This record gives sequence, structure tokens and C-alpha cells, in this order.
Amino acid sequence: MKYFSTRNRDGVGIGLDDAILQGLAPDGGLYLPEDVNPIDLELFSEEDSFAQCCEILYGQIAPELSESVFEVFDFPVELLPYEDSQHRILELFHGPTAAFKDFGARILASALGRISKERQISPTVLVATSGDTGGAVASAFEKIPNVKVVILFPKGGVSPRQELQLGCWGEHVSALRVEGSFDDCQALVKRAFTTETLREKHRLTSANSINIARVLGQVSYYAWASIQTPNYSYVIPTGNLGNAFACVWAKRLGFPIGSIRLATNANQTLRQYFETGDYQPRDSVSTLANAMDVGAPSNFERLVSWFSTLDEMKAFGIDVKSVDDAMIESVIQNASFTMCPHTACAMSATSALNSIIVSTAHPAKFDTIVEPLRGPVCLPESLEGLLDRETRYTDIPNNFEYLSNFLG
Repeated sequence: MKYFSTRNRDGVGIGLDDAILQGLAPDGGLYLPEDVNPIDLELFSEEDSFAQCCEILYGQIAPELSESVFEVFDFPVELLPYEDSQHRILELFHGPTAAFKDFGARILASALGRISKERQISPTVLVATSGDTGGAVASAFEKIPNVKVVILFPKGGVSPRQELQLGCWGEHVSALRVEGSFDDCQALVKRAFTTETLREKHRLTSANSINIARVLGQVSYYAWASIQTPNYSYVIPTGNLGNAFACVWAKRLGFPIGSIRLATNANQTLRQYFETGDYQPRDSVSTLANAMDVGAPSNFERLVSWFSTLDEMKAFGIDVKSVDDAMIESVIQNASFTMCPHTACAMSATSALNSIIVSTAHPAKFDTIVEPLRGPVCLPESLEGLLDRETRYTDIPNNFEYLSNFLG
């Protein structure tokens, strides 16, 4: 399978390993496969474990990733009934950093570790995070010392426990606290990738969802969940659109997925587009669901490359529901179980029967928001060990020269 930039579908395609290694295409576009053909669902069974499902899935669409799934996905995925309704909760926070980002980060780390050994290179992963991505990436790469990791996160834009998780790793993992928003961090990363001398000198690659491996890692749980409960709709907390795009990809592969609702917070870029057809990136707005505070979602470029019009997108079953902080607080306070603000966003956006609410992070990661509304939240074992570690980070202004100098 060849992969092409979203900005040059007529260009020369490259293999998956090269697409993973580059992260962002040289022209600034995002990589997508040349074809997305339906796969044989007869290969899958409800009796398959999650890892078995992944082995079959990647064997069909990305053989380069299939051999590592039992090592990479060594934690559970839970699909649970919600009270006595037709809804289900897809819990994706049982990995090492208690967030759904563990799926994409771990399969990316495994792939980059293999590629760097085969090619005898030492790439640098440069990643912007609005919260969970950075911790998941750092954890995934901790035992891969031949890959350097540099994480940018917005000062005051992540929860205290998220911040602790960003700088508690080995010497080859650096955390930069940026005087700016997530969009500013993302802009610095994108500029680094499009600066040829810097990209080549450090062999830069990305661990944000602009990296195709990240999205492929997230296709996995939609494939598995749809085999367990066919034809359910999905309500997905949405910021940078990577998680939602993975669900779109799974549906295009032929998995039995109903409608796909993008649950956004008070950041209105996607809602405005679906209402007016006018896509206007804007400055991000700070909300309780901070990992979704994105005003210019990168994966929008992938989404529109697969749908020629907004009407076509809607006909596929995609829509958007925007949720404000008051609604998030109300759900956290009154629901029958404790959830993080992002899961509460999805819960607030749920309307249809037979929906699967995608639960993206453990509520303990957002204790300063959840506990005043809900009471004490027990830490999962995976987080307890991390929070005891010493953390370190470097403060930098929102200035590209500082980032360039830090990289060396």
C-alpha cells in the first residue's frame, strides 16, 4: 500500500514505514493510503480478543504493524452497558497513562523503534499536546532510547496531573512548557517540520495524530467494538479530530458502524463548518475539557480529502454537537458513574438509542475538575506510580527560534 499527501494525491506515493518516519509530508500535508477498500468481515469473530482482532485487522491493512499487537496492546478495552439503556460505554483508559492516546502512541513507538534499528538512525519525535498525547507518547518511548522525544505543551493549558506526567521520564524525553495555547504549540511543531534543514538535521517525525501510525492505532478499537455490537452509532469527544477520523476510517473499511457524532466543547470551528459549510480556524478557547481545546484541528484536512462536499460527509453519517462547560459540569455531577470532562462532553451530546459513548480518559487525571463536583476519585494503579516520580520541564516563549535552539 502506498501513502500520499493530502495536498498532492497525484504525487509519488511512499510506503507506510516512510510515512511514519516523516510524520508530516514535506509539502505540509498529511498522509493517507491510496485506497480504502472494504475488508472481509468474515475473518473476525465476537470471540476474538482485542489483540486478536488487531492482528487480523493490521494483517489486512498494515502488515508492518501486525506482528507487535500482542506486545503493544497488553491492556484491556472495556465495552460496558450504560445503566438500563441501549447505550454502551467504550472505556479506552486502561493503558499505562490512563488515556486513549496509549493506543496510537504505543503502536507508533513500536514501529519507530523497529524502523530506527533496521535503518540504523536516531530520529527525533516532536509532538504538541493539549494534555494526554504527551504523557502517552513519553510512556510509549521510555524504553526506546534510540529515539529522542520533545514534547510541547501550553502553560496553564493542561491539568496538574497531566503536567506531572509530561516530564517524569528518561533523559531522552524532554518537556517544553510553552507560553501560549495548544494551537501555538502545534504551529511551532508544524513550522519545524516544514523547515527542511531542521527536519533533516534531526530526522524529525511526529507523534501527534498527524502521524498516520497514530490514527491506525486508533482504528483498532472501533473495529473491535463494532464486531462486538454491530450497527451502533458512536459519540466521540473531538478536538484535533484524530480519534473521530479513526472511526471514519473503520467505517470506510466496512465495519458495521452507524452514525458518527463529533462531540465538541465550546471551540466552535467544527460546529460552524457543519452548520454553514464555512471552515474558519480560530484561536482556541479554554474549557473544562482541555484536551479538546483546539481551534484548528489538523485532521480536518484528512476528513475533507475523503469527502468532496459537506453534504457527502453528512450522508456518510457524520454530524457535530457542541457542549458548553455548564453541560459538562452537570453530567459529571449527576451521572450514575464518575467520568472525565471529555467523556462528559460525549455523554452530553448523546441522543440516539444504540449509541456507544467513547470514554477517553480516567477521571483521576482531572481531579481538580471532577472531585469538587463528585467527591474523591481513586487513582488507578498505572497513575499512582507515575505521580511519585520527579518531573522536569523547560519553560520557553511562543517563539520558533527558541525551539530551534533547543533542538540544537
